[in-house]
This record gives sequence, C-alpha cells and structure tokens, in this order.
Amino acid sequence: MKIKFEKWHGCRNDFILIWLGPNQEITYDAIIRKTPFLCSKLGDGIGADGMIILHHLGEEHNPDRISIINSDGSIAQTCGNGIRCAALATLKKLCEFQQYSQELPDGISFKISDSLSTCRFLGPDKISNFDKPPLVAVDMGAPTINNQVSWFEEAQEQIKQCLTELNYFDQLINFSVCELANNHLILSFEEVSAEMIRKIGPHLQKSSLWDGINVHIVSPLKLSDQDQKIAQQILKSKLSELHEIFIWERGAGETQACGSGACAVAACILDDGMTPRDEWIGIQMPGGRVYVKQPEQNDPLTLVGPAAYICSGDLDL
Repeated sequence: MKIKFEKWHGCRNDFILIWLGPNQEITYDAIIRKTPFLCSKLGDGIGADGMIILHHLGEEHNPDRISIINSDGSIAQTCGNGIRCAALATLKKLCEFQQYSQELPDGISFKISDSLSTCRFLGPDKISNFDKPPLVAVDMGAPTINNQVSWFEEAQEQIKQCLTELNYFDQLINFSVCELANNHLILSFEEVSAEMIRKIGPHLQKSSLWDGINVHIVSPLKLSDQDQKIAQQILKSKLSELHEIFIWERGAGETQACGSGACAVAACILDDGMTPRDEWIGIQMPGGRVYVKQPEQNDPLTLVGPAAYICSGDLDL
C-alpha cells in the first residue's frame, strides 16, 4: 500500500507528515508500527525525529486533530515544533486549494490528545508562495512547575545521583522540573554543550520514576544589539533574556530542537520572579531560535518560531 507523505522541519526538528481521512484506523495503526523504520536515520528509512498524522473528515486542507508519534513509535502529548509544521502544512494546502495570494487566516486550531492547540501566523497579510513562510505562534498551555509537580523531590535525588556519577554535579547551578503535557527536566549550568547532553540525557532515561523523560541543559547567553534588532522585527518587542539549550527527548534521543522543552525552560526561568513577564525570552537551540512569553504565572505559554517544507513523496506501508 502506497501513501503520500510530506517532510517538514521546525528548527531542524524534522517530521514526516501524513494526511488521513475518516475511517482509516487500520492505516493509522500500521503507521505507528512502521514509525521506527520510517524515522530511521541510518539509511533504510526516510529519516525524521517523529511522525505527525493530520486527521481530517474529508477535506484534506482542513484537519480537525493531529497525532504526534515519536521516532520509537510511542505517542507524544504535544510538540511545539511539530505543531508549527502541521499549521504551515495546513496553510500550504489551504492556499493551494484557494489559489495563492490569499489573505492569511486569523488562526488554525487542532485537537491534540484532549487539548486544543491554536496557532497564529506572523508575517505579511497575504502569502504568494512558501519560499519565505510566516512564523507560527502556538498556544502551548499552562505549565506545572517544581513543587507543584508530584515527583519533584524524587527527581532531585535522581538528578543528583546521575550528575555525581558523570562528574557534573559540582557544575550544576540549579534544576527545575516542568509538566507541559510532556514531562521535562531542566538543568542549569554556566556552560553547556552537545557532549554534555549526550551523556546526561541517556543516563536520566534509566530511572524507574518515569517512562522516559525530556532533558534540557541550559546556560545564559549575552544579548547583542543584533539579537534585539531581530526580535524587534519579528515580535515588535525586545527580549529580556537569551538562553542556550541542548536537548534529549523521550522517544527520540538527541534532537536539534524541542518546542515544548523551550517553553518549559522559559517557564522555569520566569518562575523565579527575577525576569519581567512583559517581554519575550529567546531560546537558542542547535537547530535555531524560538521565542516564548507568559504574561502571567497561570497564563498559557506562547511559542513563536519557524517551520519549513522539505520534500514530499510516496511510502510503502
């Protein structure tokens, strides 16, 4: 059985997108089973960090919900980079359906698990092609942080044990935990690197406290005039802070970007009360930069970032 796919990426966090109509549960189950093969980057698959299924009721350009499948076949509860890819893929379909040079819609909403995610487009009022697609602002929901999380104290012990064994504990500045659909550990250091996450990320997956965990190591970056100029162009606002992160994702391993992780990092930074909430926080990931804002403590987090179309084709199920 052949089925059409598209490949997109958000800050180099890449996904295989498949559109499924009604009554295709058997096809959906087959896709889940084949996801580890399709996402393999060892030469035998298409290669991706995950799969996104856009479920529609008959109008392909109008999906009502999406499913996010990690590269190991497990189901993710949310994914900021994947949602942006789904939103722009839907916009592309909509423009093709109605012809190009159409006004941008106010927004697009999807059901993900039991939640509704709303996306807005930041760019020109009209779109003529996808050479320079608009940025996407995603409502990521409200986080639960640290003492509000039931497993906070147990996580502290696991982090101490892990970092002690890896000789990183003395370098740790602080840590936080965050529930934002997915579970996240945020570890702060003066400096971070890809080498560090390749040691810390897999080690923390071993704990019986969780069935895999998203791990983010973070350090502050100095804001330049150019950083502020770019933010002003994109957001019509300046940045309060800029931070660098490296990522190890549950079900995917090391990735170039993680949208929900960027939000979790920003939420924990804001939670200490030292960072103004009326400005944006920049999160620099290996694959690119996103921006996060949360005006009030209990408000949803807003994630702004890019996504881009890579290619399309047919695959065998």
